[in-house]
Amino acid sequence: MALCIELFNQTEEELQEALRNLPEKSIVFMLSFYIDRSGKQFTISEQARLITETSGVPVYTAWDISLGFGVVGGVMTNGRSQGKNAAQLALRILGGESSEQIAIVSKSPNIPTLDYRVAKYFKLPLSELSAGTVFINKPKSLL
Repeated sequence: MALCIELFNQTEEELQEALRNLPEKSIVFMLSFYIDRSGKQFTISEQARLITETSGVPVYTAWDISLGFGVVGGVMTNGRSQGKNAAQLALRILGGESSEQIAIVSKSPNIPTLDYRVAKYFKLPLSELSAGTVFINKPKSLL
């Protein structure tokens, strides 16, 4: 049975305590923890490290800017690809094309991306991932 525990509106210490006491075989889906209940602010790298180092379980997120700080990965929202898509649509409209004639974007530009070292550490079955998954920190092949 899956259980969802929301950890928000806590102090840093309360969050750390909750993360240390997660049930066995848990995962964390990190959205944001930029400011805690006491008003302490965190950078992206600080929040990712706080959560990954305290929890001891795989941490996933949807934000590519959190990669490289102990997060496994996920289907990543990428500001560059979303900005490129928005700019292409804007250029079409500025070029005279009617916005009513432009199809609604229904294919996500988000890309499955994993930190290879973190995925290996948690013994994730990398061979079962979908084609097109991007890895960071993957050793270069000698072949």
